[in-house]
Amino acid sequence: MVVAAVKGLDITVLGREFGPALAFVAGYAGGDFIENLYKIIFKTDTFFGMGDN
Repeated sequence: MVVAAVKGLDITVLGREFGPALAFVAGYAGGDFIENLYKIIFKTDTFFGMGDN
């Protein structure tokens, strides 16, 4: 979804087009950031509750 969104914006970084590969990396990093923020706020070790035996 991030790749499709970025492709329509025609963003350039250092004079080069913000391509699908870079958009994928940015989307993946954003997901990790949101997950870690959730873990900090709710003081939990896992996002999905797996392994909480």
